[in-house]
Amino acid sequence: VDLAIYTVAGKHKNLSYAMDATKKVLAYYKDYFGTAYPLPKLDQIAVPGKRGAMENWGLITYSEDLLMVDAERASYNQRFWSFNVIAHEIAHQWFGNLVTMAWWDGLWLNESFAEWMGYKATAALNPKWNLTASRAEAKEKAMAVDALANTLPIERPVLRDQNSNDLFDPISYEKGHSVLNMIERYAGETEWRDGLRDYMAKHAYSNATSADLWAAISRKTSKDVQGFANAWTRQSGFPLLNVTTQCRDGVQTVKLTQSRFALKPGYVPHQTWKLAVLLSQPGDAQAAKQTVFVDALQATEVAAGRCGDAVLADVGGTGYYRVSYDASLQKALDARTARLSAADRLRLLSDAWALAEAGLVEPKRAFNLIATLRATDPPELWAEAMNVYGRVDQLLRSGPSLAGSQAHARTTLGRAFEALGWEPKPDESDSVRSLRA
Repeated sequence: VDLAIYTVAGKHKNLSYAMDATKKVLAYYKDYFGTAYPLPKLDQIAVPGKRGAMENWGLITYSEDLLMVDAERASYNQRFWSFNVIAHEIAHQWFGNLVTMAWWDGLWLNESFAEWMGYKATAALNPKWNLTASRAEAKEKAMAVDALANTLPIERPVLRDQNSNDLFDPISYEKGHSVLNMIERYAGETEWRDGLRDYMAKHAYSNATSADLWAAISRKTSKDVQGFANAWTRQSGFPLLNVTTQCRDGVQTVKLTQSRFALKPGYVPHQTWKLAVLLSQPGDAQAAKQTVFVDALQATEVAAGRCGDAVLADVGGTGYYRVSYDASLQKALDARTARLSAADRLRLLSDAWALAEAGLVEPKRAFNLIATLRATDPPELWAEAMNVYGRVDQLLRSGPSLAGSQAHARTTLGRAFEALGWEPKPDESDSVRSLRA
């Protein structure tokens, strides 16, 4: 494939990073999709004054900052966004161009998949980068919109071409990306990839619908992928998973129930989703993880060790839903926080703050979790703590309560900054350098 990147005359320096990313991404997609890039050339253009990027067939346009990157001096965030956007736009050469949506209600087949695929390629081709925080940030952005009463589903009817611009929002991009992560885990990574390969081969140079996609995936697995996916793509909002415990004769039974999460409870209809919840008992080496299905309003009950054992729902924190624990389980989790992964601790903190904003728990729950952070904890946890402080600033704006929050922030974030210091250290990660800034 002939590759070229064009700029205004005299601005062609610092294009090697983008060209190297392009080569890596094309090779990765050829292997993943089982279908080579279908054109003889791929041109990319840095356009002065343009915002964002557009995946024109074989001729992708970008804002200048996305292609012109000084790899020696650029920050981690600059390099990440350049690589990730290039991966997103090149993914469109398959999802959107080689196989095109049948109508605008299938726009998510373009944007959700390109967003998901861009992150997947970026993570695979940059193993030293930890994208936990970036994925969590994308999910939180979508959930903030999706918790409102007037939110819309990923896949929604579009009556006229003119209405298509309404689809370019965090629901199509960030929610779609997060939901696809869940569906891939539900279907199985290999089965999912093989289904996508069949989908590409069958519908190349043609149009397809979401039903065509689910049919291709379903041919590779015995699971009801279409039923699972439709619950997430065709209805708005997302669930709140309530986890409560009962103790009988020393044996603990965990009860899982779902309801729709909303910032103003009572303003939304009763809905159910198909949840495949990965449960574990942190701190118990003998306790295996188990997947529990919650797909109705009735409670699902499962045995979970001895009375008083901690139980963690949604191990890895990839589920597009909130989790609320009863007081007993919350206390048991608090005692084992240090044993949890960064992704699981990140999920606990983001859920605690979201539940506080919805008036379901006291805000001190989130602040107590932040107070337990250690100076050496991963950057994504500190980034989430700063998100909480920033949100409090937005909500309160002034007054004694805000002064208390800012004092809490100075004390807590001060510990992290003291450990980081002013000067970069040899061999520290990109995410640590980003946190220092």
